[in-house]
Amino acid sequence: MSTDAFRSGITNLNFQLYTRSLHPELFETVMVRRVVREDFALTVRMTPDGHALTWETPRAVLTEVTGHINRLLPRGEVFRHRVVGERSESVRLANGILYRMASQLEVLSPEEYVHVHDELLLDGLKRGILHRVYPHNRFAISPLGFVTVESFHRSVCINTWHTFPGDFAVAKTQSLIERE
Repeated sequence: MSTDAFRSGITNLNFQLYTRSLHPELFETVMVRRVVREDFALTVRMTPDGHALTWETPRAVLTEVTGHINRLLPRGEVFRHRVVGERSESVRLANGILYRMASQLEVLSPEEYVHVHDELLLDGLKRGILHRVYPHNRFAISPLGFVTVESFHRSVCINTWHTFPGDFAVAKTQSLIERE
């Protein structure tokens, strides 16, 4: 299958978690939004091939990155894995933070892909953070990056979707951060 001119193929996706912030210049940021709540701040950076999320409190910082496997990022991550099939990870940090994540890469039929893509686009226009990566061909389906943030008492749930029209694929992640 082909890959989109603006987004690398699905075989090149990586997921990484750091317990510190990463310098913004490490990412080609196409959109940035900041979500501030009473007990945390979340910076969402959309990149051409995924996202970089930085969650901050006075006691802790976590940075989650999904993107091209060859992106040059510093060592010292808590974990790193390819986004393939379904995967989940969890880590309890010394400062009373529990981080859980699940990722899934789903390859669909062309008809299913168009339906899912259209649903994500409509949902993204109503809520969350939506970025459309426009392809060279104006008639082609645009790759999407879509992020939702739900905060609860002492926890936050972050859902992301990244579409790959050239592969009829959707990469999804869900991250739950809980504080004691």
